[in-house]
Amino acid sequence: HVLCEKPLATSVQECETMLEASRSTGAVLAVGYYTRFFSSTNLLKRLLETRLLGTISSFEYEFGTEGGWAPLSGYNLTRQTAGGGVLVVSGSHFIDRMLYLFGPTRILSYKDDAHGGVEANCVAAFDCQDSGNSVEGHVTLSKTHRLSNKLRIVGANGTFEVAEGQSESVAYYPRDSDLRHEISFTSPITGSAGDDHFKMEIEDFIRAIRTGGKPMVNGQEGTESVALIEECYSIAQPIDEPWVDQSLKLIMGSIPPLDKSVGTRGTIQEFLGN
Repeated sequence: HVLCEKPLATSVQECETMLEASRSTGAVLAVGYYTRFFSSTNLLKRLLETRLLGTISSFEYEFGTEGGWAPLSGYNLTRQTAGGGVLVVSGSHFIDRMLYLFGPTRILSYKDDAHGGVEANCVAAFDCQDSGNSVEGHVTLSKTHRLSNKLRIVGANGTFEVAEGQSESVAYYPRDSDLRHEISFTSPITGSAGDDHFKMEIEDFIRAIRTGGKPMVNGQEGTESVALIEECYSIAQPIDEPWVDQSLKLIMGSIPPLDKSVGTRGTIQEFLGN
């Protein structure tokens, strides 16, 4: 049995090899997307299913930090060993959640600053479906600067927001209102792991082995995330870098130098009236 760090592999071909090994041996294959164990992730899924927002029109997600982990090796500096840059390191967590929340998704556009290496910044546009209606989503990721670090989903009745790392609640902003409501489960779904989401992940893996059930994120779901990442890279275009472009033009002499609320708290049951 295998609990694999995210993403499942660096290519769909490698994922399919692992899937076949899992099928042929009956071994459990799980992927370590620990944010799936956040109460806020499952709460958001429930809220979308209840149609509290009405018809969904769009979503935006931003996550950016100045740098990140400092590995002992340079594995994360080449695509051959890391599979990619910020889209893989940070973005794969959200891509997994996006597929979980919205279902089948197609890539509309993707830009990054890889320049033949691994990207530190990228922007992507996706198209999802909500009851037959198109939902366009925009994702911005960075390893060079801090962003707003939140997910915002906009619907006919208002907006949901979840701050990155917020594991317990979802903020709800009703349309045409100056109120902010913070919605949570009556009792967080934690079990014996408390709020240790990595422990939840391991307990879920053990449960799947003992019962033969599905782990929270199985190999097929991990493969779908890798497939979407591969699609992004396959259509990659250079991201707009005016500071770089202008510097190059200055060197070439083609352009002259520039002159010197009130809020409430409640449970999901209270907001849905049951």
